[in-house]
Amino acid sequence: MRPAVRRIASVTLLAALVSVPLAARAATPPGPVVDVVEIAGVIDRPIANYAVEQIQAAERHHDALVVFEIDSLGGLKISDDQTLPPLVRRIREAKVPIAVHVGPRAARAEGLVLYMAAAANVASIGPSGHIGPPHPIDFGKTSVPRPDELAALRALAEGRERSITTDSFRVLGANEAVRAGYFDFVTPSVADLLERIDGQTVPTAAGPVTLHMPSNQTIIRFSQPGPIRRLLHTFANPTLVYLMLIAGALLVVFELFQPGFGVAGVTGGLLLLATAYGLTVLPARWFGLLVLCAGLVLLTVDVALDAIAIPTLLGTAGVVTGSLLLFPNNAEPVRLSPWLIGFAVAASLIMFIPVMTVVRRARKPIAASVKAELVGEGGEVRSVLNPEGFVLVDGELWRARSEDGTRMRVGETVTVSRIDGTVLIVRAAFSGNGSH
Repeated sequence: MRPAVRRIASVTLLAALVSVPLAARAATPPGPVVDVVEIAGVIDRPIANYAVEQIQAAERHHDALVVFEIDSLGGLKISDDQTLPPLVRRIREAKVPIAVHVGPRAARAEGLVLYMAAAANVASIGPSGHIGPPHPIDFGKTSVPRPDELAALRALAEGRERSITTDSFRVLGANEAVRAGYFDFVTPSVADLLERIDGQTVPTAAGPVTLHMPSNQTIIRFSQPGPIRRLLHTFANPTLVYLMLIAGALLVVFELFQPGFGVAGVTGGLLLLATAYGLTVLPARWFGLLVLCAGLVLLTVDVALDAIAIPTLLGTAGVVTGSLLLFPNNAEPVRLSPWLIGFAVAASLIMFIPVMTVVRRARKPIAASVKAELVGEGGEVRSVLNPEGFVLVDGELWRARSEDGTRMRVGETVTVSRIDGTVLIVRAAFSGNGSH
């Protein structure tokens, strides 16, 4: 047994000695590492913070290059700073080389993106890319362009040996953007960008760096924001926030006229909580929000009064006016479509007038004379009874429940057997003689 044990121990030790250099070799990247950070849509604070963190991680790991591949119309509440945003300053002061590429196909760059490109060591744009005006840097600020903003943009570009010859307050194609000094060259992809800059020496905060990125050795790592940041980024969408506001309000109002508090109320409350966060991220106007909420309250009052009167007219006007004033119209990413507003107003009126009228009436006690008239009347199922739903009896819609708890499909004929409070108890028509 002892020789066998010794042989096993020897083999184990030899394997360990061989595996140590192999593990060390595997831990060391075989070539330079390039981090490609993909950014699409408006650059809000969570995305800007994510970009800064990627630069910091690249500095810790001594990566060869960070490439921001961007398709964005600008920034939104990225900073309270009135001059240069922290993300742009961080790109300028990075200890690793930074490249900005406007791509992929048909990508657009405006506002903040042009400042990022000006601060980067290398700036490129795809052949089908376009750029817009460099102002506003932040969609939350609607002021006219200031001379210090454009001066800062030109200073950033000059620090990277580019000379911006125009303010570009119009859309420019890729070649025009290069001639205007916003980018170094036109290139179709990040891979082509890496080939173009191989061997180039660029300045960084840690000193000059020569980029050695042979195509057969370079490791390219693509990264995107995590699920939580993507979720928060989704709420920086005025269309989504507006729809959540309207839907949440309608669900809560519906629940107010129901006994207890159910799924509609919980869902509406969650939507309103998400809306509250979105309104803090977006440049929402408080007076627009106030007018919109006042309009919804007036429509609710008319439901409580069980009438279509002046509050309905004033409420409709409030919803329309508040929707138009909720977000500024200075830029496309924070502008609500008139078609969207029209759809929301129409949905609100449908909910408040026909739907809530039925719901409100369903909770009213049924008079004794009406009960006497309804019992024995025939009707038709209009929403599935499972076992509760709605039936049409004598030309009116009533809440109903099947007598024996069975499920009844839409279109089936029923007979009112009795009334339980405000609910009609119905059975299948002709069930007394065993036929349907």
